[in-house]
Amino acid sequence: MAAHRTIVLFYAVTNWLWLADNVTSTGWDKPRHLARSLYYDQLLSQPSIRSLFTVVVGDPVRTPLFPASATIMYRLFGRDPDVAAMVNILYLAVALAATYGIGRRWRGTALGLIAVALLAVFPMYYSMSRYFTSSSP
Repeated sequence: MAAHRTIVLFYAVTNWLWLADNVTSTGWDKPRHLARSLYYDQLLSQPSIRSLFTVVVGDPVRTPLFPASATIMYRLFGRDPDVAAMVNILYLAVALAATYGIGRRWRGTALGLIAVALLAVFPMYYSMSRYFTSSSP
């Protein structure tokens, strides 16, 4: 499972470097999701039944898990768009671990590692891991 940790670390470092250097935001999706994540962060600063309900039903189109997850990153590293985007690393680790587990169950450790390597190098998967949108990996 060291390969899994190495890939996650690679993604985390390269994404952080890319996010620090890329200061241009295009489109309306990213700012909308960032604004929603800040709203959820504000609601969850003093959790209550009402605030949790508001988070769950707050967006009529998208589910709240991804933007609400940014609250974890905001609490650890401060409120910043780059910090919010790093929540993708948490989901990346889960996706890679699940992929490895499925491959290992089907044909053993070798297939698990191949599956993880293939998922990690898919261009769309890699590039979307840098963007804070609910369609991210």
